[in-house]
Amino acid sequence: MIKRIKNLKTEETYLALRAIYILFMTLFQIGIPILFIREFGLDGYGEWIIALSLSTIISLCDFGMFNSVTNEAIRLRSLGKEFEAEKTLECLWKYTFMIALTLITVILVLDGTLLALINSGNLFSYIAIGLVLQVIIRLNEAISRAHVNPRGFGVLVFSYILESILLVICITLQTSIETLAISTLLSRLVFVSVGSILNRKWLSFRRANQRSVKEIVDFLHLNLRKGLGFLAMPVGSLLLFDASNLILGVIMSKEFVASLSLLRISTGVIRQLSSAILTSYSPTLSREIFSGNKIQLLSLKSQIRNRLIFSTVIPFSILALASDFIISEYFKNAPLVTPLIFIVFLLSVAIDVPWNYRSVFLFAANEHEGIAKRFLLSSLIGVVSLFYLAPKFGLLGIVIAFCIQDILLTRYTFLRSSALIRSV
Repeated sequence: MIKRIKNLKTEETYLALRAIYILFMTLFQIGIPILFIREFGLDGYGEWIIALSLSTIISLCDFGMFNSVTNEAIRLRSLGKEFEAEKTLECLWKYTFMIALTLITVILVLDGTLLALINSGNLFSYIAIGLVLQVIIRLNEAISRAHVNPRGFGVLVFSYILESILLVICITLQTSIETLAISTLLSRLVFVSVGSILNRKWLSFRRANQRSVKEIVDFLHLNLRKGLGFLAMPVGSLLLFDASNLILGVIMSKEFVASLSLLRISTGVIRQLSSAILTSYSPTLSREIFSGNKIQLLSLKSQIRNRLIFSTVIPFSILALASDFIISEYFKNAPLVTPLIFIVFLLSVAIDVPWNYRSVFLFAANEHEGIAKRFLLSSLIGVVSLFYLAPKFGLLGIVIAFCIQDILLTRYTFLRSSALIRSV
């Protein structure tokens, strides 16, 4: 009984830290662009976003891979296979090493070929190296989530606080954009160092439990289709979001890129809240799906739906009612954003929530392959429509392309998740 109470307190601490992290990051995501644009201008902010887009091209890994391994460990635990679960989690180290090595290689190749688009080699290099550190950060997050380790997640909160403080200082002192990128590297390096120390209990190399490189290669071959699913989600995100930034930056202007980024950030509170709710339920959903507990699964479904409605309707209403103020103050340096564009983009974000709500069931069941295929297909449709809609309708056309993608994804996830729940 005492152990159960202790575990409950640990999980509550973990969720409380996650809530603080989501709130803090939402506030700084809104505040930092305002400072950035005030000091560097809208064109400078557009250059920063394009550099981020270019560096994201080299990152073909996502939370999907780490979450899949974590969910597999949860499934093994539900079957009483604790030893196999620990072996699965320890493989994350070798997966991470392979991905980081690939990223470093691609950085060296792309560093001299893609920089002509932004004329800032150092900026691209710093951001690209930051992505390598981000891979290790994601590893620590996956381990902290698998073992409900509040200390590991607490370091993540501290890391982002440090990163935000450094960004504010650099922007206020009007340092160069490259200095901003270096400050990001420093904060991520702090997290990688301290987070790895706190998670050393689960990240340690125990030779008796380790799989060899050959075993990992065999494992990836046997799970090739699932492995493609790991990569398909970030590639799909790249196609729609980063490709749209590059398209706008090349065929239109950097101001379009900056305005689109501001739209995402200003309405991002809805995505942040829904993401916080969904990811907090993910381990529990995996456990109930793999154990076949349909009654508890339906109860969780109702809880998630009710909380999502509450967390979506309130911020949506506030943003809609305050749209005139937001446009006049937040977008005063972005004349491309009109009240119509803001409201339509807000609607596209609202459409995004239902598909995220149902997709969490598919991710919890490790059905990455199916949703990844749909994500890629809908992203391709979105990008194709972007070429036609963006030159004609500008930002409004881009928002419509996002809506098309989200509607296609929502339809698929609702149908597939309903079938999954019925089959439990």
